[in-house]
Amino acid sequence: MFERENFFQIPQFLTFNEVLDLREQVQFLRTEFREATIGSSKRLETKIRSDQICWIDPETTATSLPLQNYFSKLESLRKSLNEKYFLGLNALDSHFALYQPGAFYERHLDVSSEKRSARKVSLVCYLNSSWKPADGGVLRLYFVNDSVDIEPQAGTLVGFLSDQVEHEVLPTYCERLSLTSWFLDSF
Repeated sequence: MFERENFFQIPQFLTFNEVLDLREQVQFLRTEFREATIGSSKRLETKIRSDQICWIDPETTATSLPLQNYFSKLESLRKSLNEKYFLGLNALDSHFALYQPGAFYERHLDVSSEKRSARKVSLVCYLNSSWKPADGGVLRLYFVNDSVDIEPQAGTLVGFLSDQVEHEVLPTYCERLSLTSWFLDSF
């Protein structure tokens, strides 16, 4: 499943209708979005990150068929990754991410060097209703000798090892919406 250097991409992980259903869920939660913070200290660092997020709790999931469907698909993926790569993934943490025009997230890892993190695999599923190259908001993954740009196409799922793949979201020029998740292990 991992295409190269610890990442994979699954186009059309979600159908067009599933994307629309999740976008509708976001509209319902619009007032719950907050400025994203950095690390376990929860510092607001707008020079590093300028998106807004809304964490998904069990109560929201219990009342949302689109989220239940999405998490069911992720559960199948989790089992497949465990069977093939013996990753010991046993939990999930998720939030919606909203990038308004001009928003970005500088190069980083999804785990802190300060302490051991339970995050093993980072996942991003795009919920943009339409996307053109001029819209920006590309996810750039960094590797030893090069980088790969992933276009935020509706329904595409990208996954990578949280502690090994540095990445960034380039500035966006129109609203960019995604569902970000992490497969976790216990420690």
